[in-house]
Amino acid sequence: MRNFLFIALLICGNSIFAQSKKHLYQDKYSKVEYHTKNGMMDGKYVSHYKNGHKKAEGNFKDNMRVGKWLAWDSTGKSQVEHVFKEDSLKKNEDGYWNYTYLKAGEVALEKRVWRNAYKESNPLLFSNAGLFDTLYDQIQKGTLVVFKDEEFESPYSKEDIKNNFGDGKYEIASYKIKEDWFLDKKTNASEIRILGLYLILTPKNSETEENMGFAWLYFPQLRKTFASQKVTDKHLPNITNLDQLFWYRYFTSQIYKEMNPYDRSIASYAKTPGEALLEAERIEMDMIDTEHSYWIYGDKIFFHWEPK
Repeated sequence: MRNFLFIALLICGNSIFAQSKKHLYQDKYSKVEYHTKNGMMDGKYVSHYKNGHKKAEGNFKDNMRVGKWLAWDSTGKSQVEHVFKEDSLKKNEDGYWNYTYLKAGEVALEKRVWRNAYKESNPLLFSNAGLFDTLYDQIQKGTLVVFKDEEFESPYSKEDIKNNFGDGKYEIASYKIKEDWFLDKKTNASEIRILGLYLILTPKNSETEENMGFAWLYFPQLRKTFASQKVTDKHLPNITNLDQLFWYRYFTSQIYKEMNPYDRSIASYAKTPGEALLEAERIEMDMIDTEHSYWIYGDKIFFHWEPK
């Protein structure tokens, strides 16, 4: 079972095999020490309750939990031991792995978030400069539908796309990513499934023209195409195509909105970019901590108050 973490911190520079950093996150309930490498969770993770007792401990590697993870209740009593192993999945005939079947009743907790993934922080994710041309050809052939809205209800016509983006001079500058995070009761672990991508385009070989939004694309519809887009890097022998980069979440991103009753983005209430970054980190840490609480208390998490 895949078990992912996805970190919001962006890194500077274009080399993705360089920067390691230790972080300390603290709020009124808990304290967390964790490590990132090139903007992704990589290294030891340790969290503590407010009373000082350890809550969870384990290791991440490239945004994924690996090896043995332990969790304790707020009195210091050991409660959980998880051992995370590598996937043993088989690709389908289109070259990518199918999602496991999941019933609604098997979802313990869920959250929807939206992210920005930028080119300057993700050279591998944007290494295929001709990807937009491939997608455009499929749109014109009628094998790919693009949408005006993120609910995937109002499609653009092929003529609309051709009139606005048909001159072959664009490439993808960044992605907006809409995704669902949830806890699976069967495995007692979290999973993330990307629902859609919004493409931000930039003119090729131009440093003056502004970027422009394109459309929402339904991610499951893209997976066959992404699986055909080769990715090669000696540091990542297990990742061979673009779909696998998304599957294993080998990218850095920053949350810009979480599901909320007012449908407001972080930018609408954060006063500065620094505050927005801290709020994105808070959302990330809260999802991780919620998973650990579920490990310890199961469905009782809904009725249990932790003296953190």
